[in-house]
Amino acid sequence: PADLDLESVVGAVAAEIATTEEWAQVADDMLQIYTPSVCRAGADAYTRRLSTADEACTLRWIRAETRRRLSAEEASMSIFPEQGKWLSQLVTALGAERVLELGTFTGYSSTCIAAALPPHGRLLCADVSARYTAIAAEAWRRASLDDKISLHVGDALEYVPTLNTNP
Repeated sequence: PADLDLESVVGAVAAEIATTEEWAQVADDMLQIYTPSVCRAGADAYTRRLSTADEACTLRWIRAETRRRLSAEEASMSIFPEQGKWLSQLVTALGAERVLELGTFTGYSSTCIAAALPPHGRLLCADVSARYTAIAAEAWRRASLDDKISLHVGDALEYVPTLNTNP
């Protein structure tokens, strides 16, 4: 429950327990009960709110278009907003200038990655589906990132070896 005051509950239980061993067992039992149902759910919701609070319009558009144009099963392949934020942070922290993405889908992750690259940065994407990547290409244009991104539609096993000869 959202209004559960866990600190009060723990305090009341602690007052009734006489030994350290009993307290340890009760504390462990409470963690098993409350952590998955209250704390984890709350942490997931909190993380989701933080991740989407400043979500760019293009990223919201990608999520909406993915749900609108594809089946629910297909749309479930998309990453979560907090994963996109983490990818952006990773690119920035590493100082990445060139990134290879295998499996672009509808472009949420590639948009996050490209937006985090420096102005001269490049993102090379490969995906087997022209249908899915059409959404991605439209998103890149909307976000003015299409000049940073190269898309190969086809077999990545054929594409990747050409990267040594086509920097």
